[in-house]
Amino acid sequence: MNQWILYKGTCYSLDEFIRCFEAENSMAGASADVLRSWLENQDIFTLSTSGSTGQPSLITFSRKQLEYSALQTINFFGLTAGDTLFLCLPVKKVAGFMMLIRALTGKMNIVMSEPSALPEIPAREEIHIDLAAFIPFQLQNLIQSKPEMIEKLKGCKGVIAGGNAVNSFQEKLFENMPFTVYETYGMTETLTHIALRKLNHPGKQAFFTLLPEVEISLNEENCLMIRSTVTNNKWLETNDIAEILSKKSFIIKGRKDFVINSGGIKINPEFIEQKIFGVLHVLTGGKTFYVTGKRDEKYGEKICLVMESDEPEGELKEKIINTCNDLLEKHEKIKEIICQNEISRTETGKIIRKKIL
Repeated sequence: MNQWILYKGTCYSLDEFIRCFEAENSMAGASADVLRSWLENQDIFTLSTSGSTGQPSLITFSRKQLEYSALQTINFFGLTAGDTLFLCLPVKKVAGFMMLIRALTGKMNIVMSEPSALPEIPAREEIHIDLAAFIPFQLQNLIQSKPEMIEKLKGCKGVIAGGNAVNSFQEKLFENMPFTVYETYGMTETLTHIALRKLNHPGKQAFFTLLPEVEISLNEENCLMIRSTVTNNKWLETNDIAEILSKKSFIIKGRKDFVINSGGIKINPEFIEQKIFGVLHVLTGGKTFYVTGKRDEKYGEKICLVMESDEPEGELKEKIINTCNDLLEKHEKIKEIICQNEISRTETGKIIRKKIL
């Protein structure tokens, strides 16, 4: 069965796609380079980390590791040769790269859309999507701005949302979709997800479930450790604070890097964000925000809300702080709002969190 790639309305065989785009400095060019390298049986591949918590670094993987990771996803979703994957993520980063590797490993087709906040799914009736991957914000935008596209995903074997944590508003939105949505947990070092969390019924989950043959543990700081074939059966330490529920399930409480130490109490800002997301979404019209620490002489660090917005007027600013703080414990309360014209993000849309000096 001949594989194909649909890109900007034109369908290409893999060889045609490589010939047309290999020299381009674009998503198509980067994809053509991956395809050529794979078809020429290249054995070592290099990927860059996201850079959301520091400087990006390069990691090398063997072909065997890539194939193992791809087969884990293929088997989980019951994908078969001739199925079609929807790719709208940068292929120079692990999420988009691995969609290509899954297609190559499973002899599947690709519908490719330029990465954007609002991806384009072709309306062609003969195109049926079997697996689609998004960052949560992309999927949210698609549902809210292009509801007709929901029909294109209706028969999906799976829609996965990863790269960022799914917030409470998005979780409620995804819950009502006529296709199964999974939040993923993973990173560049694990070649994307090693666990998934089902977000809609039946079988909605409050925890992540491991893929087969993946082991987890906690280090002394309660950060998750992972071991699998992808990690060459060595323990990989993460910076994600976790609670292990069973040998195959866990919940993530936040990142060690982001913890705020206020008056000797360690506070997880992501936990605060989940508590205030609903009211803040209403009060600000859905402005992007995050919670961080700011250096403080009395407490060491105080809790601040950083918003992508113009400075709110005094009355609204007071209402935001008071309404949010009504939902928070005494040691979690927001002391200051900091407004920025633009919050920094990585290429894949992750917020680059910064503590305020």
